[in-house]
Amino acid sequence: MDRFSKVITTNKMSIEAVRPLPNRLSYSKLDISFDKYRDFINWYLSNNNKLPLLLTTIYDEANMLSQEDINLRYQFLKLLNELDFKEISFKLSDSTLPIYNEIMKKIGWKHFDKTKLFMTIDRKPKERKNLNLLSAQGKIMLPEESLIWVPSTIISQLQNKVDEDTLKKAIELKEIVFQYYMRINSLYHTEEFTEFDKVWLAYDFIKRHISFASEATRMENGKQVLYNPQNKFDWVSEPLGTYKHKRGVCEGQARLMQTLLNNQYLRSNTTTINGTCPIGNHVWVGTVIDNKLFQTCLTKAGPFKDLQARNYVVDDNETYPKLYVSSSLNNEELLQIQSHIKRLRKK
Repeated sequence: MDRFSKVITTNKMSIEAVRPLPNRLSYSKLDISFDKYRDFINWYLSNNNKLPLLLTTIYDEANMLSQEDINLRYQFLKLLNELDFKEISFKLSDSTLPIYNEIMKKIGWKHFDKTKLFMTIDRKPKERKNLNLLSAQGKIMLPEESLIWVPSTIISQLQNKVDEDTLKKAIELKEIVFQYYMRINSLYHTEEFTEFDKVWLAYDFIKRHISFASEATRMENGKQVLYNPQNKFDWVSEPLGTYKHKRGVCEGQARLMQTLLNNQYLRSNTTTINGTCPIGNHVWVGTVIDNKLFQTCLTKAGPFKDLQARNYVVDDNETYPKLYVSSSLNNEELLQIQSHIKRLRKK
């Protein structure tokens, strides 16, 4: 059974006319999920419908298995290729993204400059995957912490497909991750690490080397909010900026921790989680261990905590809290992790 079947977007097909500003081209908004592709194809062909300029979002986060699935995507994309778009965004999975890239290249996709390719579901976050990124026929919208999985021989060829700034950050992060792994590998018998060991060490590394960027926040109506005059503190929410400045807000620290753990070396199923805490919007880290979700707050609560008991509320669009039961560790269990790590230290 596909664990993600309860969180992916399905049963969506809507075409809505949008009233533009004066002297602007009229367009329609099309939202459609993969399970409605055949209905759309039949509707369009049977009624000889003519659609205006489209602002479109395609949802296909399925787990592709059969040739029949692929053939349906081929028919759908071939039809889309004949339409006119203002912008078209694809919300895909690690399974469907490489197939879409392959099909688009095969049919001679006409909308490269209007196409955005997102990977919103990753069913195998601990594996390096062939996403066919070199064949992508649009802008690849993967964040730098996802791009670090891309081999160096490929990432260097993505200049026209990935935002230039994001690509540069990803290349720098790849080196930082490598150096972090080489450091802990020189100190510990990493082959004996548990998943808890990996998380504790990444948490400890950030607490030792990264401070909270209080200069980039202020209080408004009792809530802590970002303060970024003239974009002076753009870096505080980014993993690379947080690492290089040794300072970051909750998002920057959480993304850095994800980067240190979810990579080709440590292969930890770790992601960031967005939500709120008692003093405002917040970002923390979630790690799946033994099919349970353990949550770590870098700036307030600490590692492996029951954050919901501390009035943390997860955003509705977050996936992992819907897929896994949350768990936590007590102080004695935290001490056991630290003791285990000490025993793994090389002489």
